[in-house]
Amino acid sequence: MNPNIEGFENAPTPCRPDAITESSLKRLKTVAVILLMLAMISVALSFWMWQRQSPEQGPWGLAVLPDGQVWLSVDDELWRLDTEGHLQRKVSAVEAGLPGAAAILMPYPDGHLAAWSRRDSTLYLLTADDAHSVAIITPQWPSDLARYGNDNIHYAFAPDGRIAIAAASGSVVALFDAQGRYLARSPAGAFHFTNGLWWANGWWCTDTNRFTLVQLDDKNLTETQRVTLNDHERGWRFLGLAATSRGKADEDQNPLGVVERLDNGMVYGHIVDIFPSGDQSAYPVPESESALEARALAWLGDTLLVTDGQGFAIRRYSADRSLLSDWGDAAVQAELTQQYAHVESSRFWYRIFLTSAIALFLLGLIVALRQRYLEARARKAEDSSDVAVSPEQISDIAGKLNLSSDELIGQRLQVQWPLFLVILVTMSATFYLTHQAKTSASGDKTLWLIVAALAIMVLMGVWASRRMFRAMRNDERFANTRALQLLKRTDFFWPLRQPDEIPCETMMLDRASLWLVLTNQRLLMFRTNAFEARLHLSLPRSALRGAQFVPSKQMPWWKQKMFSDGSLRFLLADGSVITGIVGYGCANVAQRITELITRAPVKLEGEMLGEMPKGERLKKETLRETPANQRRASWQVFASFLIPGLGQWMQNRFVFGLLFFVIWLAIAGRFAYIVWIAWAPRKEVFASDFWRAGLTLLIVCLAAAYDAWRMRGSPSRE
Repeated sequence: MNPNIEGFENAPTPCRPDAITESSLKRLKTVAVILLMLAMISVALSFWMWQRQSPEQGPWGLAVLPDGQVWLSVDDELWRLDTEGHLQRKVSAVEAGLPGAAAILMPYPDGHLAAWSRRDSTLYLLTADDAHSVAIITPQWPSDLARYGNDNIHYAFAPDGRIAIAAASGSVVALFDAQGRYLARSPAGAFHFTNGLWWANGWWCTDTNRFTLVQLDDKNLTETQRVTLNDHERGWRFLGLAATSRGKADEDQNPLGVVERLDNGMVYGHIVDIFPSGDQSAYPVPESESALEARALAWLGDTLLVTDGQGFAIRRYSADRSLLSDWGDAAVQAELTQQYAHVESSRFWYRIFLTSAIALFLLGLIVALRQRYLEARARKAEDSSDVAVSPEQISDIAGKLNLSSDELIGQRLQVQWPLFLVILVTMSATFYLTHQAKTSASGDKTLWLIVAALAIMVLMGVWASRRMFRAMRNDERFANTRALQLLKRTDFFWPLRQPDEIPCETMMLDRASLWLVLTNQRLLMFRTNAFEARLHLSLPRSALRGAQFVPSKQMPWWKQKMFSDGSLRFLLADGSVITGIVGYGCANVAQRITELITRAPVKLEGEMLGEMPKGERLKKETLRETPANQRRASWQVFASFLIPGLGQWMQNRFVFGLLFFVIWLAIAGRFAYIVWIAWAPRKEVFASDFWRAGLTLLIVCLAAAYDAWRMRGSPSRE
């Protein structure tokens, strides 16, 4: 077809694009291999650093014996210290006869040291002087509680040697005699997890998630008293370790116990004395820390000792709840500090290597995909008898300019900065107020502030959006930039170009979901997303009888679309009509397309182009996909819903497939973890967390399925 037909006189001259050299493809492939190899090396180094720091957990168990001796477990060793904190002896866990590092140390009523190691149901009694094993007590758990007896448990002893064990995961307290024979259990439903237990003329336990202390009967563990804590701060909603208290009385009330209040992660918290009224008095946190990672509590006379895993130190408090200097002599503190520095160094390099591995892997993958894309494009160019017009040669389309990258960035910033500012302020304010709502006692008031702030931001967002769209309507260069950018790409229109075919106009339809290209030979429409375009419809000029642009003001009010200049309609030779929504600022482009088509319409013999018949949007009527294409598209959509990214991979859209898969994998991993800890149960799972994670996972699956459907096959009407 002659490119200089009526309406297409000023078409640009075809030329060939620069060839992609084989050497450049080899260089990209080499770079990708090197980056992936470096990623593997970084993974190995991060694993090595993890292995270095994981055995070093610092101080953990702590016990003060009646004679004033203090036993401290540090990694796989037991340290004996005197009342002044001088180190007297070190005994390895193997020498003590323990199966592993001691997680719990407690004084036994007969003067021995009791020790327990994780994932072991046995209690070991050790000598007070040299921590050698003298007896083993194996609690005889009932069959329905046996699975809770070796993990996340807490001990307390009565003066006669009876043993109470709080099994946090089972939300139960069980009582055994001095030989380990089962005696009784707490009533069903008495606890929603329990992490604290101590003896004070009876058994006292923490109802962890209900923020309550519970007293159980001495003999049969029936509930005798329940004290609910006041001042339930949102940031400290769980109870952890607990012990009897020797703290100062408050308003003639003696404290019931000293308890750890935990944050939502149930790792960090602070220590409080709890009184019969439910009031609390807090023990201060060191200035260098925002919270403690308390691992054990013990009283040395009137001094409270707390092993802190946050800073590898033994914190020391007076009876009036004043923070004193860390406990232990200079040599002990220096050794703990050195160990902490070593662990922190290993953690630092672990994070560095792991982050580097992720970054190198993603960069290598991007380079590899880029190399594959360029290789495929070069192969297409070699197979094509008439390659594309170089996009750099398109300096003018129907008399309209093409912005440079710098001009485009400057123009977008000039028009869109208010909207960006509103989004930034909205996100920052929401994050800050949400944090305040979780950590302050006045959470309900803060929630109202969030609602008010969001309402204001919505109004500002509407104002900024209207400002942006007004600028788009008054400046076609900005409104039609997306279509021009897609036309400049060498991988969308140009590989499909026919001999002597010249693009003459281009624009976006249906809120940028469809990209229209009018040439001297065809009308083409592409499905698009943020980065891709796939051919949706190809009509020869002989199939077009006419076109009509209907401004939004001339349309009935129920047909007017928000942020639209009107609709563009194409009448086909078979009588069907294609209709698309014209966005803000593109009315002039739609008018020019209409003029180009109507100046040389294809008329059937004996007919004149009259009023356009009522048509439908570019959906079912004009698609007319073959059954094979429909089945293929259905499988792609279904595959993307099951495993996001799989359908995109079937469509040879590897970058988007990888993106959806990585996002889905991260969210699915969190959802699986929440389900696992709820089923175990390991710790509390709020219904909101479960539904939020599940809904997010469903949204990702639906988004991937929608993307696969939107970018499905490339049917043609020719």
